[in-house]
Amino acid sequence: MTTEFEEKLEEVRLKCLHCNKCSLCQTRTNSVFSAGVPNSKLMLIGEAPGYYEDMRGEPFVGKAGQLLDKILGCVGFSRKENIYICNTLKCRPPENRDPLPEEKAACWEYLNAQIETLKPRIILLCGRVAVQSFIDIKLGITKLRGKWFEGPNFSKMMPILTPLNNGDIVEIITSDNSKGPSRDWLKFVKSSAAKNKIQQWFKKALREENITKGKEIVEKEIKRIGMTHAELFKPEWVQVALNRY
Repeated sequence: MTTEFEEKLEEVRLKCLHCNKCSLCQTRTNSVFSAGVPNSKLMLIGEAPGYYEDMRGEPFVGKAGQLLDKILGCVGFSRKENIYICNTLKCRPPENRDPLPEEKAACWEYLNAQIETLKPRIILLCGRVAVQSFIDIKLGITKLRGKWFEGPNFSKMMPILTPLNNGDIVEIITSDNSKGPSRDWLKFVKSSAAKNKIQQWFKKALREENITKGKEIVEKEIKRIGMTHAELFKPEWVQVALNRY
């Protein structure tokens, strides 16, 4: 059964499909409107489509999208069940260059319609371009990531790095943040049992009242399997999970 959300978004999508408000319409293969499930809880706004997104007409389907799915899966989320995904720009800029101001302005109509239709409680701003579209603070994303900001319709917004800029899986647990992920951890996350183990830990952690207690639970489990000086996943995804329902 089609929901009211889906009906409204379909109208906007069809308009976006044939948009010619800026020069990107001349170079795109497909406009890239959205993925995931329309809902009023969680929205992720990315930067702009890349090559694979332009080919398929769907956001986050390249390497970054595959990693995003792994990140979501580690906290029990799925793009098919829990999150609505869209981009700041609906068409790919040539050579993946930064969007021009007039291109962002042309696309704002569609992005704003998505936000106003769903009115999500939590908005993840994925990448520098998305962050700059909503937060007027002259700081880099590495300084803003993981912090909450007031968003449209009384929502909460959080900047996060794009998946391929994380340098690891799931804003990863590392033995030394300055040197990147430990070999033991990389070996562990590639194991067949990793996803289920991490999901179990997070379910345990989410039953607690706060992130600090959840961190203690996960750290205890990590140490139990022989890791040292490990840190919990960067708190942005944990916070989203804690506030999900």
